[in-house]
Amino acid sequence: AYEVVSLVWMELAMFGVAALVYFAFMGIPFMGPKKKNIPGMEHKPQKSAAQHTYRQWQQVKKGNGELPGGLYAVVTCMRELGKSSSQIESELHTALGREASERILPEIEQLPAAMIRDDAMDVLPMILRLLKDFGRPADAATYASLMAAQLRRRDYTGVATTASKLPSESLTPKMLAILATAAASRKELDEVLRHLSHLP
Repeated sequence: AYEVVSLVWMELAMFGVAALVYFAFMGIPFMGPKKKNIPGMEHKPQKSAAQHTYRQWQQVKKGNGELPGGLYAVVTCMRELGKSSSQIESELHTALGREASERILPEIEQLPAAMIRDDAMDVLPMILRLLKDFGRPADAATYASLMAAQLRRRDYTGVATTASKLPSESLTPKMLAILATAAASRKELDEVLRHLSHLP
């Protein structure tokens, strides 16, 4: 019985340490009020605009025409039309293999910041993957923002998966704090200690 109690206290202590480290590097998150949907509001105009943008995008992929809202408008419209992350990735990947690739790639580099701002974490991993595949990897701060968002969503496996995309020497104290907190939530005490041991 004593060993069981000791183990429970150890788990609680490690989780507390990981949480303190997380708050030290990340700050206490502010949970703002959720936006309320107003009954009776119609979304048809937005969908019509999204369909129009998507038709323009088909021309841009062929090297014709312009997009007033840039690639951000394209990704936004595809999300509004219900396209999955893999479908959006396929669209962008196809475009990068065509005439418009030189114009599109620099715009893709600007997408991570916009997706973080919009909390569009469903598409951010595939955008980072595209950038890496085409030799334009995102910086560590972008990966840290993704990991923080995954932690807020309790996607602990996602946190570890994102971190695995980076060399261990490029993991920042903020990333290590996130990893330790995620590991504590999964009751992986050895992993918590390993991440904490690498903190400066």
